[in-house]
Amino acid sequence: MNPVSFLAGKLARVATAPTARHFEHSLHAPRRSQARILRRILSDASRCELGCSRNLQAEDGLAEFREKVALSTYEDYRPLMERTVFGGESGVISPHRIVRVEATSGSTSGVKWIPYTPRMMRTFSRMFALWSHDLLASGIYRPR
Repeated sequence: MNPVSFLAGKLARVATAPTARHFEHSLHAPRRSQARILRRILSDASRCELGCSRNLQAEDGLAEFREKVALSTYEDYRPLMERTVFGGESGVISPHRIVRVEATSGSTSGVKWIPYTPRMMRTFSRMFALWSHDLLASGIYRPR
């Protein structure tokens, strides 16, 4: 194995280890971890137009959340997304600043606008770190 690749792999494992440890810890108490995530989601939702329109409160529990938020499709949110994406309105779908927007489409409908907040970007980064750590730690991927 190339020494530089070997070192890069080791450094990547060290760098991603805290994320992996945090995830492993959350697996020991999944209800507590999920409740914490729900509280964060509700806290955010209660501070934007979309959440307020559904009367979401930061202290709501899972039962209240299920009661207040019905199953829906992207089309139910399209007007709010377009106000955010094209109108530049803040606080409509999230209390957080929108830092990026991507256009995506499925096989049955037109363009769907997906806004990204700093928190969402950090979540994606953590999930990538977790995936990378797992690949490196398991030996499935070995740098050459």
